[in-house]
Amino acid sequence: PNKNAVKGHNWERKIINWIKPFWKWAKSSRATSRQLDNCKVDINFIPLLIQAKATLIRPNFQKLWEECMRLIDIEYPPKEAKELKKKPYVVFHKDTSRKAGPKAPHTETMTVTAKFGRELLELWAENNKDED
Repeated sequence: PNKNAVKGHNWERKIINWIKPFWKWAKSSRATSRQLDNCKVDINFIPLLIQAKATLIRPNFQKLWEECMRLIDIEYPPKEAKELKKKPYVVFHKDTSRKAGPKAPHTETMTVTAKFGRELLELWAENNKDED
């Protein structure tokens, strides 16, 4: 495999390890579902559509989301596609550019829709309320 593919696969495995405490069945779609992998969804058996990107340039969330939705419509029957598209779409990005210097850690980000982001903020706020 080429160097970029290895970086991408390693990043995907790291994300899977992060989410396993919540969804123990999380697995790479490369290994478990060619159909889902064809839709540019990298992790299977979870209630999210996750795409992992390890790139020099920050990916365009809108373009990735639109492509994923288009491919789901191609790969799945209408009823299944409709259900699959209800899941929140998440892009995990690892900046591989090292702009901050060779010894600096890579910047790792997560991009979500505003609707899902608000849900996450509400959960965060519930667990981190100001004490009176």
